[in-house]
Amino acid sequence: MKFRHILFVVAFTACPLIVSHARGVEQNKSIYLIVRGDDIGSCHAANVACIRSYKEGVMKSVELMVPCAWFPEAVKMLNENPGLDVGVHVALTSEWENIKWRPLTWAPSLTDADGYFYPTLWRRKGAPDGTALREAKWKIEDVEKEMRAQIEMAKRKVPHVSHMTCHMGCSGWDPKVQALWKKLAKEYDLTILPSSRKVQSMGGFGEAKTAQDRIEKFIKNLEGLKPGTYLFVDHPGLETAEMGAIGHVGYENVAEDRDAVTAVFTSDKVKQAIDQLGIKLISYADLNRPASSASISKTYDVVIYGGASAAVAAAVQAKRMGKTVIIVCPERHLGGLTAGGLGWTDSGRKEAIGGISREFYQRVKNHYDTPNAWIFQKSEDYSRYRPDDDAMWVFEPHVAEQTFEQLVAEYDIPVHRDQWLDRKKGVKKDGSRIISITMRSGKTYRGKLFIDATYEGDLMAGTGISYHVGREGNDVYGETLNGVQTKNATKHQFEKPVDPYITPGEPSSGLLPRIHAGSPGQEGQGDHRVQAYNYRMCLTKVPENRVPFPKPDHYDPMEYELLARYLDKGWRAIFAKFDPAPNAKTDTNNHGAFSTDNIGMNYDYPEASYERRQQILKEHQDYQKGLMWFLAYDPRVPADVREKVSQWGLAKDEFKDNAHWPHQIYVREARRMVSDFVMTELHLRKIKPTPKPVGMGSYNMDSHNVQRYVDENGHARNEGDIQINPGGPYPISYEALVPKASECTNLFVPVCLSSSHIAYGSIRMEPVFMILGQSAATAAAFAIDENIDVQNVDYAKLRKRLLADGQVLELR
Repeated sequence: MKFRHILFVVAFTACPLIVSHARGVEQNKSIYLIVRGDDIGSCHAANVACIRSYKEGVMKSVELMVPCAWFPEAVKMLNENPGLDVGVHVALTSEWENIKWRPLTWAPSLTDADGYFYPTLWRRKGAPDGTALREAKWKIEDVEKEMRAQIEMAKRKVPHVSHMTCHMGCSGWDPKVQALWKKLAKEYDLTILPSSRKVQSMGGFGEAKTAQDRIEKFIKNLEGLKPGTYLFVDHPGLETAEMGAIGHVGYENVAEDRDAVTAVFTSDKVKQAIDQLGIKLISYADLNRPASSASISKTYDVVIYGGASAAVAAAVQAKRMGKTVIIVCPERHLGGLTAGGLGWTDSGRKEAIGGISREFYQRVKNHYDTPNAWIFQKSEDYSRYRPDDDAMWVFEPHVAEQTFEQLVAEYDIPVHRDQWLDRKKGVKKDGSRIISITMRSGKTYRGKLFIDATYEGDLMAGTGISYHVGREGNDVYGETLNGVQTKNATKHQFEKPVDPYITPGEPSSGLLPRIHAGSPGQEGQGDHRVQAYNYRMCLTKVPENRVPFPKPDHYDPMEYELLARYLDKGWRAIFAKFDPAPNAKTDTNNHGAFSTDNIGMNYDYPEASYERRQQILKEHQDYQKGLMWFLAYDPRVPADVREKVSQWGLAKDEFKDNAHWPHQIYVREARRMVSDFVMTELHLRKIKPTPKPVGMGSYNMDSHNVQRYVDENGHARNEGDIQINPGGPYPISYEALVPKASECTNLFVPVCLSSSHIAYGSIRMEPVFMILGQSAATAAAFAIDENIDVQNVDYAKLRKRLLADGQVLELR
């Protein structure tokens, strides 16, 4: 039995960035490790193994082969896992005997008689003539053309590509190719591998053959590392029939060999060893980001974790207050849901929106005041555009994101993207104060004050602050609309009886998908359940801008059989929430008993691991994409419905790097902080006074459905939807933004603030998050200036500044 372990000994481009990073490593005596997996795109087994090695293991960087047959699947997987760093693995050879790939371009000097890349650069011992590129009459112009095509394809399909590597040594076999390689790296702003030894090679597997032996060898190598930055490279794979057919003379046991690599990369023992040794896993991208070293040593006045709309508003206000600030976020796109499809602003009374929040909508209006903003529609034909208004409250997703990006650029706010908090041990505290937060990448951010601007409240939870998930019972805060709500759930409800069983009328046949067994619970009683999430799709009927609804993998029409039966009953209100957006687009939201809300499939999302959240997001995407495909094309759907829905599709000019699908799911609620003061239904209805207002809300107390069950009549029924007006605009307390002093004294939580479930149903609107983000940053500046805890900020002084900055704190 032969095994071949291939370990590339490499180092990174000699540049000030890498030097400073390496010096930082030496100074803090830390060990950094890049685990890189090669050849995603080469075959299905490699694709699956690489993603598994990332999601379940220690691999942080992966190399993408563009000309190979399984490249499209790899692209889809990589865009579904944006936290995985990607490099373009430029290939000019095709070494396997039973699978081959060709150039993307017309490059005859690089191919054999059959039009495939030559198997090798240098001829293998005993190989026949015509099998090595170096011996052919290759042309440098063909090499350049092909390399460019592969790089550009990779960057177009996977925008977060950070670096470039070479397959089988294709970058260094000739001085002209070496010079070209460096030129392309500089031109495309991609990291390459230089002669500098700032990054060291970690030892390989040696003679270890079995997965268990390799795990032990890998751990032994980890134990021998000294402070510095290391790289380990290998090829994850699976022992499948597909991979078993791959090989060449001298390397026949590819499947078994590479399956063992995957076992090492996903080993619990390896992960435990890395954790116990204090080794920090990083990626190429972490070395390629400006300020990678500065972020470890510099202390900011304000560190904002999360990239939602509240984060940008807070950062802008911090800068206006003369403070240093940085946004550190898992997202690649700023603006959260505002830039993620929710263009039909849920706001209530517009006069309750002030400050930076209103400025955002005014900037949007300025965009649409220009004629070139209207491509697929005339401004006069769009009812929500009113030339004399000071703001515009409906917009396209890309316009919102562009506006947020303009704000951070205008105020010179650094944004470190694709940074995921180490939720287990990434928050360092000194008593009640956060000192720093560390990301999974190993990057550490120090600050005087911190703001959690995530929808999930991950920083809040990692700090050890009390929080709640799910619905409180009405008895907890003396409310009437919290907990289980079967009687009040009259909206988005089945208007006609629909049988819930697989075989109609036969309970023994089992329930249809997406119906929960058992009782919905006692009226008003608390539970763990969370209101439904969905994606706010941007759709259009404009032919030149329309992408047909994609059919997801593993599509199963039975998932939508309940909807089909409802349609058979005559329900047709499918388009009631295709709310019109500029340029003949929509913000498409949930409407009706069975729609885009994926009821009951998100209960564990708030506290789930990053990997589990990705699974939940994938399930939500598949559900919603399948729903639209079902309505548009499935013969089970009445013809009149199919004819109308099939005229719609995804907007081609939106979410271009995500196959036109929104990059942000609507997290309607996740964790909610529990502080000394909790906003409740009684405060929204002004039954109880609200102390220290720092902003206003005015939307309905709005909870989407939470579960679907079988009622006493044997029919499908939804539970949890509440849409009740609190009676007008209401103030939101400063005390709901700060934790208990005993838990933390330098953190603000403007998104997952201290609120009951039903009160949060009104507060959770994007304009309000921006309002509260600005107020939190204002208070942070005062706390820094006076060197006091956030709980002790002088409210009279804060109120004066908020009003001066245009915040609305009361309406008469």
